[in-house]
Amino acid sequence: MNLKKLHIVTVLLLGALLINSSGCLPRRGDHILESWETSNERIRVRIRQYDEKAFLGLPGYYYSFEVSDKDHADQWREVATIRTDDNVGIPREQVRFINARTAYFFMGQIYAVTLDGGNVWSVWDGAKDREFDGFVKDVRIAPEGTGLMTFYPIPPNSGKQPPDLFTNDYGQHWKSK
Repeated sequence: MNLKKLHIVTVLLLGALLINSSGCLPRRGDHILESWETSNERIRVRIRQYDEKAFLGLPGYYYSFEVSDKDHADQWREVATIRTDDNVGIPREQVRFINARTAYFFMGQIYAVTLDGGNVWSVWDGAKDREFDGFVKDVRIAPEGTGLMTFYPIPPNSGKQPPDLFTNDYGQHWKSK
């Protein structure tokens, strides 16, 4: 590597280090833009929308999915956080209760389900699946645990429709047919 290339690489690395250490990379802000809560007999779900702290780039939004139970009303814990480029609002229709112990929610590339009243949540993240390329459009889970997940394709691959996924365990595991 010649001296000029080495200098350019060094400047780029130092710049990246400076940006990262100065807090310029996007992260969830402290300001809650909107908050919404729903519950059934046992499980409470709260979604909070936050602004994004970013020195560079366009602003984004964070949606924090938090859970609590009726016995510990003031103790919330985060199950998942989803970042979006656009302000899509709180996804109220995407939190669903099957019975007192079973609930699920979905947004973006995340699906989460509990079968024990909210103590343990199983989270599926489509972004971690290299063959998956879509945003969750809808999830329908029947009372006996069978279900279907459908998708919107992610641009620029919008011509390639992701396959539907199926479950027989309330969405703890998903597979294509």
